[in-house]
Amino acid sequence: MSADIVKHRVERAARRAQIAQNGVHRLRHTFCSHLAMRGAPARAIQELAGHQDLTTTQRYMHLSPAALDSAIRLLDRLWNTPEFWRHHVGDGEDRIRYLQHVV
Repeated sequence: MSADIVKHRVERAARRAQIAQNGVHRLRHTFCSHLAMRGAPARAIQELAGHQDLTTTQRYMHLSPAALDSAIRLLDRLWNTPEFWRHHVGDGEDRIRYLQHVV
């Protein structure tokens, strides 16, 4: 498939979807965003996108609300482990005193 055919198909799809941006450049945002939402390291996305500067890559990495929720759930999983509490609060009575203090 030639570059002109790809360009034409992308532009036609964008018109049908009523997306204002023009050109195949929008695919770079989609490419970087989908990699970021699936957990790819920013440095890897930078390499794959061919960006020299990581800040350029970060401008292309848009996260969905679901991806942001998933990031918060990572903390939930951490906080629900005995190791977290032992390390940060201690066992037994120390934990009870801590919970009474914060609640």
